[in-house]
Amino acid sequence: MRRYPVPTAQRGVALAVGLIFLVIITIMGLAAIRVTSSQTLQAANYQFKTVTFQGAESAIRRVMAEVRGEVAAPAGETNILVAAVNATDLAGRPTRSVDIVPPYLTAGAVTSVAFLTSDNPDGSGPPLENFSLKGDTTAYRFTIRATSTLRNTNAASDHQQGLARIAPRP
Repeated sequence: MRRYPVPTAQRGVALAVGLIFLVIITIMGLAAIRVTSSQTLQAANYQFKTVTFQGAESAIRRVMAEVRGEVAAPAGETNILVAAVNATDLAGRPTRSVDIVPPYLTAGAVTSVAFLTSDNPDGSGPPLENFSLKGDTTAYRFTIRATSTLRNTNAASDHQQGLARIAPRP
């Protein structure tokens, strides 16, 4: 019978090297998970911001369509520009609510229109660039402000647009 020598020089080096590699691979995996979750949050925040941006722009377009007469004012309410002229202070400015429903998300937008001033041909009021008012006409200046929020998130967008409307003098 032949006897094999008992290995006495090995002392568990393979186990130690294997454990070190396992720790390194685990750390790399955890770093990859962290980077992936961070990028997922960034993509979601970008999507939420885009939805609120589009919501505010849609609300402004809705008010502009009402101004042009393409869309009727809601039942029981006057035209938003007439209501803005009749409002005596900025707290009483008329508002319109618009619901935006993109896929899987619900955003809401509120617009308000504030009457700023009117330019009269007699020189009262600040000048309106690129307009020469003649006779019995007045340029009414308005500011349209739209604020859009996405429910259950902190995403919001606030937009403003100016508007001038030429009309007969009252």
